[in-house]
Amino acid sequence: SDWYGIMLLSPKGKAIIDTCFDVSNVGNNAAVEFVNSCMSYEFLQNGTDKTFTHCNSYFYVYPIRKTEKGYMVFFLFYRKSSPFPEHDIIWYRTYAKAAYQRLLLENELVQVQNYNNAILDNSDCAIAVIDKEYKVISANSAGEEYFGAEKLNTGRFANSSAMLQAIDDVLVGGKKNCRLSLLHY
Repeated sequence: SDWYGIMLLSPKGKAIIDTCFDVSNVGNNAAVEFVNSCMSYEFLQNGTDKTFTHCNSYFYVYPIRKTEKGYMVFFLFYRKSSPFPEHDIIWYRTYAKAAYQRLLLENELVQVQNYNNAILDNSDCAIAVIDKEYKVISANSAGEEYFGAEKLNTGRFANSSAMLQAIDDVLVGGKKNCRLSLLHY
Protein backbone atom coordinates (compact mmCIF):
# COMPACT_ATOMS: atom_id res chain seq x y z
CA SER A 1 0.00 0.00 0.00
CA ASP A 2 1.01 3.57 -0.57
CA TRP A 3 -1.23 4.60 2.32
CA TYR A 4 -3.32 2.79 4.95
CA GLY A 5 -5.22 3.73 8.01
CA ILE A 6 -8.25 3.47 10.21
CA MET A 7 -11.06 5.78 9.21
CA LEU A 8 -14.53 6.64 10.40
CA LEU A 9 -17.62 7.53 8.43
CA SER A 10 -20.03 9.70 10.38
CA PRO A 11 -23.78 9.00 10.31
CA LYS A 12 -24.01 12.12 8.10
CA GLY A 13 -21.44 10.67 5.65
CA LYS A 14 -18.32 12.66 6.59
CA ALA A 15 -14.95 10.86 6.33
CA ILE A 16 -12.60 11.16 9.31
CA ILE A 17 -9.06 9.77 9.54
CA ASP A 18 -8.44 8.21 12.94
CA THR A 19 -4.89 7.08 12.29
CA CYS A 20 -2.85 6.47 9.16
CA PHE A 21 0.56 5.56 7.77
CA ASP A 22 1.53 7.37 4.59
CA VAL A 23 4.08 4.89 3.22
CA SER A 24 4.76 6.67 -0.09
CA ASN A 25 4.14 10.27 0.98
CA VAL A 26 0.93 10.51 -1.07
CA GLY A 27 -1.00 12.52 1.51
CA ASN A 28 -4.49 11.98 2.86
CA ASN A 29 -6.54 13.66 0.14
CA ALA A 30 -7.06 10.60 -2.08
CA ALA A 31 -8.28 8.49 0.85
CA VAL A 32 -10.67 11.14 2.13
CA GLU A 33 -11.96 11.94 -1.38
CA PHE A 34 -12.54 8.24 -2.08
CA VAL A 35 -14.51 7.73 1.13
CA ASN A 36 -16.57 10.89 0.62
CA SER A 37 -17.32 9.95 -3.02
CA CYS A 38 -17.67 6.18 -2.96
CA MET A 39 -18.23 4.84 0.52
CA SER A 40 -21.76 4.37 1.78
CA TYR A 41 -22.82 3.97 5.36
CA GLU A 42 -24.92 0.95 4.33
CA PHE A 43 -21.94 -0.78 2.70
CA LEU A 44 -19.86 -0.43 5.86
CA GLN A 45 -22.76 -1.53 8.04
CA ASN A 46 -23.03 -4.70 5.93
CA GLY A 47 -19.50 -5.62 7.09
CA THR A 48 -18.18 -7.04 3.81
CA ASP A 49 -14.66 -6.17 2.70
CA LYS A 50 -14.11 -5.14 -0.90
CA THR A 51 -11.63 -3.66 -3.38
CA PHE A 52 -12.53 -0.53 -5.37
CA THR A 53 -11.09 1.38 -8.30
CA HIS A 54 -11.52 5.15 -8.20
CA CYS A 55 -9.71 7.84 -10.24
CA ASN A 56 -7.12 5.32 -11.52
CA SER A 57 -6.26 4.37 -7.94
CA TYR A 58 -7.07 1.26 -5.95
CA PHE A 59 -8.65 0.92 -2.53
CA TYR A 60 -9.34 -1.98 -0.22
CA VAL A 61 -11.93 -1.45 2.52
CA TYR A 62 -12.25 -3.68 5.57
CA PRO A 63 -15.18 -2.69 7.85
CA ILE A 64 -14.54 -3.07 11.58
CA ARG A 65 -17.51 -1.94 13.66
CA LYS A 66 -20.13 0.68 14.44
CA THR A 67 -19.46 2.93 17.45
CA GLU A 68 -22.00 3.85 20.11
CA LYS A 69 -22.37 7.27 18.44
CA GLY A 70 -23.12 5.66 15.08
CA TYR A 71 -19.76 6.12 13.35
CA MET A 72 -18.65 3.31 11.07
CA VAL A 73 -15.01 2.34 11.69
CA PHE A 74 -13.01 0.67 8.92
CA PHE A 75 -9.52 0.02 7.59
CA LEU A 76 -8.66 1.61 4.26
CA PHE A 77 -5.67 0.51 2.17
CA TYR A 78 -4.73 2.64 -0.86
CA ARG A 79 -2.50 1.98 -3.87
CA LYS A 80 -1.85 4.82 -6.23
CA SER A 81 -1.09 3.11 -9.53
CA SER A 82 -1.59 -0.65 -9.58
CA PRO A 83 -4.22 -3.13 -8.38
CA PHE A 84 -3.71 -5.12 -5.20
CA PRO A 85 -2.37 -8.63 -5.73
CA GLU A 86 -4.56 -11.27 -4.06
CA HIS A 87 -1.83 -12.16 -1.56
CA ASP A 88 -1.79 -8.51 -0.40
CA ILE A 89 -5.56 -8.62 0.19
CA ILE A 90 -5.15 -11.79 2.25
CA TRP A 91 -2.43 -10.08 4.30
CA TYR A 92 -4.49 -6.89 4.79
CA ARG A 93 -7.49 -8.92 5.93
CA THR A 94 -5.31 -10.79 8.43
CA TYR A 95 -3.66 -7.57 9.61
CA ALA A 96 -7.03 -5.83 10.08
CA LYS A 97 -8.49 -8.75 12.07
CA ALA A 98 -5.41 -9.00 14.30
CA ALA A 99 -5.22 -5.24 14.87
CA TYR A 100 -8.89 -5.12 15.83
CA GLN A 101 -8.55 -8.05 18.23
CA ARG A 102 -5.56 -6.34 19.83
CA LEU A 103 -7.58 -3.15 20.23
CA LEU A 104 -10.38 -5.09 21.93
CA LEU A 105 -7.91 -6.75 24.32
CA GLU A 106 -6.26 -3.44 25.17
CA ASN A 107 -9.66 -1.87 25.83
CA GLU A 108 -10.59 -4.80 28.07
CA LEU A 109 -7.33 -4.44 30.01
CA VAL A 110 -8.01 -0.73 30.52
CA GLN A 111 -11.51 -1.51 31.78
CA VAL A 112 -10.19 -4.13 34.22
CA GLN A 113 -7.52 -1.71 35.46
CA ASN A 114 -10.11 1.05 35.90
CA TYR A 115 -12.39 -1.37 37.78
CA ASN A 116 -9.57 -2.46 40.09
CA ASN A 117 -8.56 1.15 40.71
CA ALA A 118 -12.18 2.08 41.48
CA ILE A 119 -12.35 -0.70 44.07
CA LEU A 120 -9.14 0.50 45.67
CA ASP A 121 -10.09 4.18 45.58
CA ASN A 122 -13.70 3.90 46.73
CA SER A 123 -13.37 1.61 49.70
CA ASP A 124 -12.79 2.80 53.23
CA CYS A 125 -11.63 -0.70 54.10
CA ALA A 126 -7.92 -1.46 54.18
CA ILE A 127 -6.94 -3.11 50.89
CA ALA A 128 -3.49 -4.33 50.00
CA VAL A 129 -2.75 -6.16 46.76
CA ILE A 130 0.16 -8.56 47.08
CA ASP A 131 1.80 -11.20 44.94
CA LYS A 132 2.86 -14.69 46.06
CA GLU A 133 6.16 -13.34 47.40
CA TYR A 134 4.29 -10.91 49.70
CA LYS A 135 5.38 -8.00 47.58
CA VAL A 136 2.85 -5.15 47.73
CA ILE A 137 1.66 -4.31 44.24
CA SER A 138 -0.85 -1.67 45.27
CA ALA A 139 -2.84 -0.41 48.24
CA ASN A 140 -5.62 2.06 48.77
CA SER A 141 -5.35 5.04 51.15
CA ALA A 142 -7.06 3.12 53.99
CA GLY A 143 -4.52 0.32 53.52
CA GLU A 144 -1.64 2.80 53.62
CA GLU A 145 -3.09 4.35 56.76
CA TYR A 146 -3.69 1.00 58.48
CA PHE A 147 -0.45 -0.76 57.57
CA GLY A 148 1.71 2.32 57.38
CA ALA A 149 2.98 3.79 54.15
CA GLU A 150 6.57 2.89 55.07
CA LYS A 151 5.83 -0.84 55.25
CA LEU A 152 3.95 -0.69 51.98
CA ASN A 153 6.59 1.44 50.24
CA THR A 154 9.25 -1.15 50.99
CA GLY A 155 7.15 -3.34 48.75
CA ARG A 156 7.04 -6.38 51.05
CA PHE A 157 5.58 -7.78 54.14
CA ALA A 158 8.46 -9.56 55.83
CA ASN A 159 6.96 -13.03 55.40
CA SER A 160 3.72 -14.98 55.53
CA SER A 161 3.48 -14.69 59.32
CA ALA A 162 3.67 -10.87 59.09
CA MET A 163 0.86 -10.97 56.53
CA LEU A 164 -1.22 -13.36 58.63
CA GLN A 165 -0.74 -11.12 61.67
CA ALA A 166 -1.94 -8.13 59.67
CA ILE A 167 -4.99 -10.06 58.53
CA ASP A 168 -5.72 -11.17 62.09
CA ASP A 169 -5.39 -7.59 63.37
CA VAL A 170 -7.92 -6.34 60.86
CA LEU A 171 -10.38 -9.19 61.36
CA VAL A 172 -10.28 -9.06 65.15
CA GLY A 173 -10.37 -5.33 65.80
CA GLY A 174 -9.49 -3.52 62.64
CA LYS A 175 -10.15 0.07 61.95
CA LYS A 176 -13.85 0.65 61.25
CA ASN A 177 -14.28 -3.12 61.68
CA CYS A 178 -13.41 -3.57 58.02
CA ARG A 179 -12.09 -6.81 56.70
CA LEU A 180 -8.75 -6.79 54.95
CA SER A 181 -9.09 -7.58 51.29
CA LEU A 182 -6.19 -9.46 49.78
CA LEU A 183 -5.97 -9.89 46.07
CA HIS A 184 -3.34 -12.37 44.93
CA TYR A 185 -1.75 -12.15 41.49
